[in-house]
Amino acid sequence: MLKVILTLIVTSLTGLFCLSAVAGTESYPTIYTVPVAENLAQYAVFPLADSKIVNDGTTLTVTYSLPQELTGTPMSVTLTGPVAGTTLSGPNADATCGKTDSLVSCKISYTGITINANAVKQYLTAKYTDSQELGFRQQVAAIFENEPVGIVSFSR
Repeated sequence: MLKVILTLIVTSLTGLFCLSAVAGTESYPTIYTVPVAENLAQYAVFPLADSKIVNDGTTLTVTYSLPQELTGTPMSVTLTGPVAGTTLSGPNADATCGKTDSLVSCKISYTGITINANAVKQYLTAKYTDSQELGFRQQVAAIFENEPVGIVSFSR
């Protein structure tokens, strides 16, 4: 069982979890970033097409999928918590959150995440044909496997 800690950052927001003044479902441009050395930074950024924030007026639910380039197989993350609270939790993660004027930052601790190194290698090989880029992407995946940490950024 791997434990993953990542930071969830929600930018340009007005309250700790008041992502929307009105209850509803919103999609935000979302980026997942693995903290790496500067020479790998451009290969450690992954747009997430399926992120969603649902505010039902009392509960906030955040969902996204970790990049398959890092996990090897699709892995959805769902976190929920009170709209006015500072914590989110889910079946495979717990988060403690704080804010600044325009930033909500959540430290997320994962349990039970399985990274399939062979599937990661196959996925990367199929997706990236340039051998230099493939090598850099494999380094990023290896860093994530050894220390599974990342940043999810939702921007409005």
